[in-house]
Amino acid sequence: MESSELPLCVLQSSMRDGVKLFCDCYYSLDRSPRPVMLMRTAYGREIASTLVYAHPTWYLQKGFNVVIQDVRGTGNSEGVFDPLVNEANDGFDTIEWIASQEWCDGNVIMYGFSYQGMVQYLAAGVKPPHLKAIAPAMAGLDFQNDWLFRNGIFKLYGTLTWALQLDSIRAKSFGDYALFNRIYLATRNFDVSDFRLFDYQWIRNEFPDSIFHDWLSNRGNSSYWSDRSMLKTDICNIPMLHIGGWFDACCEGTVQSYIKLCKLTHSPQQLIIGPWSHINWHRFAGVKDYGVEAESFIDLYQVSWFNAAINNELSLTNRQAKIYVLGTDKWAEVECLTASRHLTLFPGNSQFGCQGDGRLLSHQPHDTLFDVIVHDPWRPAPAKVRESGDTCIASDRRDIDYRSDNMAYTSEPLDDHLDILGALTLNLMIEANNASYDLHATFTYVTLSGESIPFASGCVRICDSGKIVAKLTTDHIAIRVKQGDRLRLNISCSAFPIYELNPANNRLQENCAPADFNCLSLRIYPGKLSLIDIPYSDFDK
Repeated sequence: MESSELPLCVLQSSMRDGVKLFCDCYYSLDRSPRPVMLMRTAYGREIASTLVYAHPTWYLQKGFNVVIQDVRGTGNSEGVFDPLVNEANDGFDTIEWIASQEWCDGNVIMYGFSYQGMVQYLAAGVKPPHLKAIAPAMAGLDFQNDWLFRNGIFKLYGTLTWALQLDSIRAKSFGDYALFNRIYLATRNFDVSDFRLFDYQWIRNEFPDSIFHDWLSNRGNSSYWSDRSMLKTDICNIPMLHIGGWFDACCEGTVQSYIKLCKLTHSPQQLIIGPWSHINWHRFAGVKDYGVEAESFIDLYQVSWFNAAINNELSLTNRQAKIYVLGTDKWAEVECLTASRHLTLFPGNSQFGCQGDGRLLSHQPHDTLFDVIVHDPWRPAPAKVRESGDTCIASDRRDIDYRSDNMAYTSEPLDDHLDILGALTLNLMIEANNASYDLHATFTYVTLSGESIPFASGCVRICDSGKIVAKLTTDHIAIRVKQGDRLRLNISCSAFPIYELNPANNRLQENCAPADFNCLSLRIYPGKLSLIDIPYSDFDK
């Protein structure tokens, strides 16, 4: 960096209610007006999300001035941190304050991931005149359903650890360092089989003021979520670059936000999804090395894309998705995230009564028997979990496939590779001995060496004890399953601790002690009503 381009000072920006927010401002010493990149963060402006992005001084060298702001109630900023509640108005005021500075040319653009991504959607919703583009990463429009719940099922592990992180921010802002230290130690000692995650009373006793309890107690309170929703305001028609990772727990929220905004706006929308998790944007994920093509290019791409947005060089023809296709080590550009062709497979009974030997057939079976799995809350069926609750990370889950509380249906080796693009749909005829339970499905591919690698999952809450056909849809995915590999469908009644446990007693987990949880027997019926719909494409064309 040349000596004429150095981060210059820390400034305060005043919000409409008089609260002052602190910013690190990076601009050239001559204060020449430039476009300004803004990141509003809850995690410390000095960090500036350098976990995944280049340092602001790198962007300074590329022709942008940069502002990194501590949101209300965090870092040195005044006020009380109430996640998402004030971010729309504070975002508007900050953007217009930046636009009035002599070192801004009137163009403000926002970037950032996770919480820093969500605040961009909120700011865009109140239409600041000088906001020209946003690039939210690992984020979604619908805070409740994209982040905390899935089909009414609470995302336990990732949400709890994130809630405690937010609690630690508030504790530090209040000067309660004893609470900060307790939270820090607690989050470092969680184990995926930790029964403290089973008992919400432990969390109430240990952290009675956690935001975690607010989220749980407001499950059905629409006004609570409206106050924190990116969907409550008009959509701003500005260019938006949506960035996600196949292994990010929020990936489907990113995909759905892109799909919704393509329908609701008449502005350029672009989607990029790499083989990345929430905070690891590189070639390694779980046990897999996805090659040099998987390394993050987001910093360079943002520079080019922001310049095009500012210069009005983007058009509606820029609505496209650039996705990394797992299994090919290549990127593909697609106009539609769901392939038009579909393959149908059918679960067939286990041949020997073993949980791991169910069949996945290309024809409708004539079996009249059923399979049974028993869910025991003392040892619930687990799911592989990474940091931030990331799911379907590339890791071998054979140890789960062959558990007695998991039913695995496996195909014959594929005669040719299968290119899957979109969300898989499962219709499954089931019957349980209780009117309240959860159904979890995980799709894997089984390699020649026997590894079972997950690539898509979904879940649904059932409130019916009769024989029903449950419908379950997975997250979107783009993957090539290689010739000779086999497809596998895994069925269980839990995916602990990624998701909360259903007590199987018509009550919610937060209203139960561990002793209140019931065992559950689930029958799975083959036949014409149980089938899997797989959207497939040809990534070589």
